[in-house]
Amino acid sequence: MGQSVTLVALDLSAAFDCIDHGTLIDRLRHTYGITGLALNWLRSYLNSRLSFVRWKSCSSDRAAVDTGIAQGSSLGPQLFSMYIAPLAELIRSFGVRYHQYADDTQLYIAISRDNVGMNLEKLERCIASVHEWLLHNGLALNPSKSEAIQFKTGRGGKQVDNVATINVSGVAVQTAETVKSLGVILDRQLSFSQHVDNVCRACYFHIRALRHVRDSLPEDVAKTVAVSIVTSRLDYCNSLYFVWYVIRQFRQVAASAEHTGSCCLEAEKVRSHNAITDPSTLATNPSACNI
Repeated sequence: MGQSVTLVALDLSAAFDCIDHGTLIDRLRHTYGITGLALNWLRSYLNSRLSFVRWKSCSSDRAAVDTGIAQGSSLGPQLFSMYIAPLAELIRSFGVRYHQYADDTQLYIAISRDNVGMNLEKLERCIASVHEWLLHNGLALNPSKSEAIQFKTGRGGKQVDNVATINVSGVAVQTAETVKSLGVILDRQLSFSQHVDNVCRACYFHIRALRHVRDSLPEDVAKTVAVSIVTSRLDYCNSLYFVWYVIRQFRQVAASAEHTGSCCLEAEKVRSHNAITDPSTLATNPSACNI
């Protein structure tokens, strides 16, 4: 039986800025059992914060910050995840699967040729309930910026009718050719071709820029710069890259960086046969996956 998967990536408006401190403290105490000194420490971390605007030597009046958590802090994503944790039980009650990371929430459901209408209705009812839960907890769903995509791989997926739109809280969101999830571009066939092209394009851009200043940099500094701007991009989500044409493209990027004299890549790893033929090597050996 042919099947496809429809995914909706929900967009929350200013999510980190809308966290209610009182609700968060209650959730930490009653849901997670945090009490005593630990709870007081978290309460002091959240409360009595002030904000102001400074330009040169001028500063605005200070205003109390009664909601929100610092997005760039180490605790920010963790506290936000704990704040919206009850949402998971609501989503599961509809038989819909999900992925959550901080303010990124994705709902998805398998759709076959025989249950397209029924499962789409289930997904849309789940989204409506999620929207209501968010409103009750001081958060705002932005339907117009939410995205949807239908994954159809292999011959089985072609047997399922295309899903044109998904109703996201009254807004008809058209299914897209690609969506971005945590920096990774997902396409309908899950080939990752556009994502790989973007990664290679970014790497080549930085390699060309590095060549302009290469002669002015000591070798150790050049290697550090190359690792930070090139190798780090090849490493990111490297477990996704298990097909030969992706490895070939990344090997070309690595070879270009090595030719620049700025990337410390071992020749035997560049020519590693296992890096192409053994997917387990890619998941456990980032250096092999880079190339």
